[in-house]
Amino acid sequence: MVDYKSIVKYFYELILCELTDIDCWVGGGSILSFLDKREMYDIDLYFSSEEERTKCVNYLLKNGGVKVDDNDYTSKFSYNNKSGSKNRNILLDLIKVYYKNPTECMENEIDFSVCAIATDGMEVYKVPNFEPDFLKRRLIFNNIQNTFLNMIRVVKYTKRGYSISEE
Repeated sequence: MVDYKSIVKYFYELILCELTDIDCWVGGGSILSFLDKREMYDIDLYFSSEEERTKCVNYLLKNGGVKVDDNDYTSKFSYNNKSGSKNRNILLDLIKVYYKNPTECMENEIDFSVCAIATDGMEVYKVPNFEPDFLKRRLIFNNIQNTFLNMIRVVKYTKRGYSISEE
């Protein structure tokens, strides 16, 4: 059984408590890394609009965040979060693709069902087969956007103990 309350609590305390005035959510592999008790390389933040993303960029820059990379898909920020017990330097990927809500994002953006999970610091959003696929450690495509990139990610997750499913 997945402890969804711990996901909400962890990511709220890590960064989302600082972004309560911004319509955003954490989604994807960082939540899977949290559940697998693996180190997180970065945290993907998704937004409902470019305006909300701009508010986040301004907040980060105002509070000591440093933009370390930028491309057509994302801006990466190094940020020393201010949120109490989780005070540490984190890498945030501010995604430049916008969705109305976390559910739409998980259904349309994320490649594997085991990565199709998000939190806005209040609730968890996921595709219906997230939990059974996570518990069985199987990779089932939720969305294929870039076959080459998807195959690289298959290798990445098989090294972490997941197996590709015939489904």
